[in-house]
Amino acid sequence: MELVTHIEQNKCIILLHGDLDASSSILVDKALQAALDKNMKHILVDFAMLNYISAAGIGVFITHLHNLQRTEITLVLYNMQLKIRDIFNVTGMNEFITIVDTQEEACQLCEQKTCN
Repeated sequence: MELVTHIEQNKCIILLHGDLDASSSILVDKALQAALDKNMKHILVDFAMLNYISAAGIGVFITHLHNLQRTEITLVLYNMQLKIRDIFNVTGMNEFITIVDTQEEACQLCEQKTCN
């Protein structure tokens, strides 16, 4: 899996490419922790190029939920393929993590602070 991070003002945008499994979840964990350490107000994760996510991949987001909510950092996932969005829906994670269709929607939510 490849991961690219962009910092824009108070937003951290993480682009995922490939498969998010147990071994690559470490990269995502480090990227999320780096955004927390930099006191970003918003973390947006682009799933457009992600082909697969394992339980460990979902787990990496679960691991950070408490700290994100405690520090009032907005987390929004977007551009998910239907098969990956279905996994979040079936596991119920869509109840705890904000998921939208586009980056534009994600940015609008961050401006409104209505997610998480």
